[in-house]
Amino acid sequence: MDILTSPFAYGVYASIFGAFAVLFIQYLFIHCIRPIYISLLQQSPNFNNTIWHGYSDEGCEGPPESTLFIKQYGNTITATSERNSRSGVRKFVYKGTIFSGQIVLSFHEERAEQYIVGTMVLHVGSNLRILKGASLYYHHDSGRVISTPKFFRRQQT
Repeated sequence: MDILTSPFAYGVYASIFGAFAVLFIQYLFIHCIRPIYISLLQQSPNFNNTIWHGYSDEGCEGPPESTLFIKQYGNTITATSERNSRSGVRKFVYKGTIFSGQIVLSFHEERAEQYIVGTMVLHVGSNLRILKGASLYYHHDSGRVISTPKFFRRQQT
């Protein structure tokens, strides 16, 4: 009897296939089913494919300093932003969740993934048109942890 076609080999093949099937089902549950279920339980607002202009003051007046592009899957949020600075346009990547009227994100700068990192917490306004909160990060030039206020106004899409 050939070892590759023996009953023992078929048992090994079934075990390997079963392990991959379990991992696939676990991945689907964690990344697809669970976020949607939690979002439905929490009645999370839908921010998928929305664009937000960022300002440094609460009045959201004048030209925007940044633009935030949000994608949402259930209660999972991913976003990118482009911020105008003296050195040009800086791009940031965000990942996080929406929970209890707050968006909680961690971020890194696209060009400096291991160097420029931080967190941002935004409170969702009652009209779903304003996000306000703060960003917290380590400022390498000053050697301090800095908190900056953040205000975003939703744009028509």
